[in-house]
Amino acid sequence: MRNEKLDWVKSGCAILIIFIHINFPGKLGYIMDSLAGIGVPLFFIVSGYYCVVNGENCLAKIRKKIHRMCILLLSLTVIYIIFYMLFFNDWDKIIEYLRNFIYPRNILYTIFFNMVYAAGHLWFI
Repeated sequence: MRNEKLDWVKSGCAILIIFIHINFPGKLGYIMDSLAGIGVPLFFIVSGYYCVVNGENCLAKIRKKIHRMCILLLSLTVIYIIFYMLFFNDWDKIIEYLRNFIYPRNILYTIFFNMVYAAGHLWFI
């Protein structure tokens, strides 16, 4: 059963995560950075709670999500390469991007440390 209060907590965490990316001036900036830092860990805690509490097979759910993220990453990469070819026509950059994308060490760093070596705007996946 879904707990609506936890959905509100996740919504609040999403707003805090947005606040992390806003540069508030002066002391307000320090205060907001300090308060907003709880957004990401709390969001993951609540999401993990939903994964376990619903009584479903947690590993199957995680595999399904990882599979969906991989498909999304590959799809966005193809779109990015097509976009780059159409608008910038910089083949050296495209070849460098593909080499970085398929290099095993970079794949592991992307998965475990969220370090993207090419197309940095895809870090969120």
